[in-house]
Amino acid sequence: MSCVAFTACGLCAITCPSPCKPLVGHYPRSIVARSSARPIASFGFQQTVTYNSGDDCPSRDLTGSVAMSITSLTSETSSFAYRITGYGYQGETAWTYAGRVTRLAAGDTIIVGVIADSTVPVLLGARRLVKMKNVSFP
Repeated sequence: MSCVAFTACGLCAITCPSPCKPLVGHYPRSIVARSSARPIASFGFQQTVTYNSGDDCPSRDLTGSVAMSITSLTSETSSFAYRITGYGYQGETAWTYAGRVTRLAAGDTIIVGVIADSTVPVLLGARRLVKMKNVSFP
């Protein structure tokens, strides 16, 4: 009788669905934004992506949020507007975010926080991610 139970358990290990568990990946990326070939700021991105793995998961969709910080790369205080675009595998727009920095002192970092929810990790896409405009040094 114990052999039958053992055989049944052995078959179950092969044929039973695996439990659902979330797998989490972190995707960092840093981009230096320039104005007239002069580095102005470093935009740091961190995306956390969760993927449900296992046979009995209700969904295998990727979910994630993109957080951002901006660090000054100049010895002067600056202000600027910016637009950020994340692109997908085929070059399609996955998300966009626009903002304005009114005062970024030399060496300072601004923690913007979560700027987008996206299923496309920020390290993907060949296009330029950050576009800056109206750069000034008051």
